[in-house]
Amino acid sequence: MHHLSTDICNYLYSLADEQNGNNVSLELNGVPTLIVQNREDAEYVLRRNYMNYEKNMAWFKQALGASRFFENGQVWKLHKNLTQPFLNRFDDRQTVELSIYHAQRGVAQLINDSRAGQTTLDDGVFRKMAMAVFLENFFPVSLEESGINIDSIAELMEFSSEFSFIPAGTLNTQHRRRLVKLRALRRQVNAQLQIFRDPKHTNPLLERILKAETEPENQVVLEDELMAFLAAGSESTAATMSWVCYLLASHPEQQEKLYQEVINHPHPTNWQQLSQMPGLMTFISEALRLYPPIPIIIRQALGKDKIGDAEIIERQNIIISFIGIMRNQNVYRNPAELNLRDDSYSPLNDKDSGIGISFSHGPRICGGKDFALVELAGFVYTFLQQASFTLTSDLPPRFYWKSQMINQGGQPVSVKPRTK
Repeated sequence: MHHLSTDICNYLYSLADEQNGNNVSLELNGVPTLIVQNREDAEYVLRRNYMNYEKNMAWFKQALGASRFFENGQVWKLHKNLTQPFLNRFDDRQTVELSIYHAQRGVAQLINDSRAGQTTLDDGVFRKMAMAVFLENFFPVSLEESGINIDSIAELMEFSSEFSFIPAGTLNTQHRRRLVKLRALRRQVNAQLQIFRDPKHTNPLLERILKAETEPENQVVLEDELMAFLAAGSESTAATMSWVCYLLASHPEQQEKLYQEVINHPHPTNWQQLSQMPGLMTFISEALRLYPPIPIIIRQALGKDKIGDAEIIERQNIIISFIGIMRNQNVYRNPAELNLRDDSYSPLNDKDSGIGISFSHGPRICGGKDFALVELAGFVYTFLQQASFTLTSDLPPRFYWKSQMINQGGQPVSVKPRTK
């Protein structure tokens, strides 16, 4: 099933080259759309005038249910307040320990796959790593105990992406058949999430959601909240890790420099120790800049406005292209290339870095940004320490959007254990 939505990343990379740094007005599937490639204009939409630009994620809501990730206004604030306090208070030591443990298991699986002749990386390994760390941080149950099929959640996200740019009332027979499968898949995932209603698996976060569910005006359903929470907490990290491996394999000299850095910092136990490795942090930031796992944010104008030179009409779609913003030639030298700095540089203090931009801006910035950075640092540190990465193909990436940006067909990378 071919959709503009799944091809959108390829289009945005071309647009970043052809209209570098400039916003572009066009029609996508007959809908007036402004693609924003200018950071200042993106901040206007996402922060300075965010009240006029609501999330436009109807298909994601249909697939995953109502949650903080898809709602607007007061309903969004209520849903956000259910989970954000727990994201703010995560234990970085526990996160580092879990990230290293699950990364060791994940990289061992990738090594075994390569030994067996596999020439591409299995994205499911990254999803399992990320979901396991997320569950064990925020819930009293492991991934194995939960019985959650992580591939089903990923498939729901892909369904949502496929339908993202299809205007209301224009579904054809093929679309409707896909929707039947989507609803069946959602029922399946909902059934798996019933374990979190079991009193023996309760914790303060689950109690908070269940209490809110008892008040109908809150529009809270535990399974919907968890489905989106788990997907958001694992899918983007998994996509980032796949691009990290691709970048490592594409730059063997930089890979070796990073390996030397991590072996000179043995046994990190917290975020402070990981964040003080400048090469590691800059590399993660560059992976996020070159291949943002969430390449776009979609908004819809509630009223007339003006963005740059573009007149905005009511209900017009706005696509914030992080691909375009982070390839602006006026901001980045050789923006399509990996740019690693000297040891005095920290992407954590640079608003134009991949870390500074890819988690979005304004009131709806990614609520799990800090957690994701700790997790990613633990993952990448462990991968560098345990393995080496080599390209199995020189073909350029084939970008595919399924709520996260992936390399269609898998990353062409072989993984070998490091010799001690």
